[in-house]
Amino acid sequence: MLVCSEHCRAEKLPLLGSATHVDCWLMIEYPNVWQAKALLENDLPRDVVKWIEDTVQEGSERNVHIRPQFIKTRANPKETKHVFMNRNNQLWQHRFEDYSTLTTLDLMSGDWDALEEQHYFVCTNGRRDACCSRLGLPIWRELYERSAGRAWQTTHVGGHRFAPNVLTLPDGLMFGQLEIGDIDDFYERCEARDIPRRFYRGRSQLPEMAQVCEIGLEGDFEKLIGINKTHAIFETSIGREDVPLPEQKNHPVLGSCGDEVIDGSSYVPVKVARA
Repeated sequence: MLVCSEHCRAEKLPLLGSATHVDCWLMIEYPNVWQAKALLENDLPRDVVKWIEDTVQEGSERNVHIRPQFIKTRANPKETKHVFMNRNNQLWQHRFEDYSTLTTLDLMSGDWDALEEQHYFVCTNGRRDACCSRLGLPIWRELYERSAGRAWQTTHVGGHRFAPNVLTLPDGLMFGQLEIGDIDDFYERCEARDIPRRFYRGRSQLPEMAQVCEIGLEGDFEKLIGINKTHAIFETSIGREDVPLPEQKNHPVLGSCGDEVIDGSSYVPVKVARA
C-alpha cells in the first residue's frame, strides 16, 4: 500500500498554499474513540449534533466558513470539558460539563474566556488516515510537555499527505512534515509568534493563492484586502503591499494512504526582484 506522507516527501510536494481555508475554528473536547468521519459518526446527543450542523450552516449563510473539530488530551477527561473558538486571530475558551449546554452557546458573543497564549492542535485521527496517528502522536506528546498542556489532539484538519499536521491558534497557522528533532526550535518560534517557514502550510484564514502570496510580504501580515486578476492585496505593518498571484504547477498527488495517485497541482510563488 502506498503511504501518502512518504509519497508526498519523495515527490517533494510544496507545503505552502495547502492549508485548509477556515474563517472560524470550533474545537470541541470529545474524548471517545474517533471514527474515520468523527463529526458524523459519534455518540453525541442528537441536539448537540444538530447544533453543530446549524452553526456551520448559519456561518455559511453569513459567508463565514466554520470548521468544527473534536479534540482530546492524553489525560482521562474530567467532568469539565473544553470548547475553543477562534476567529480574526483571537481565541476563546468555554468550559462545560453537559454537552447539551453547548446548544445555548453563541459563537459571536456569550460566556467565553479570551486566551492569549498559543495553543497547538495536532491531527492524530488514525482511523481517517494511518499517517496522522503514526506521525502525529509523537509530535503531540512533545508539544504537550513543552506547553504544559496547551497541546491537543484533533481530528482531521485536511492534508493527510503532509502529516504530521499542526494547527496553531489564535493565529490560525498550519504546519506539516514536522520532525521530532526540530520540535524545540519550532515551539520556541511559535511561542514568539514567529513563523517556522520550513514547515509552513499557510494561514488558514486566507484562500490558497493568498497563502502563497503572504510569503512575499516585506511587512508583517495584518489582513487581506482583496484579490484581483493579477495580485493579492494585503495590509501589513508597513502599509499596503501588492503581491503577484502564484503560478500553478502540476504534479502527482496521493491524497490518502491506499488511494490511487492522481494528477494534481499546487501554487508556486512568483519571484519578484526587490529594489
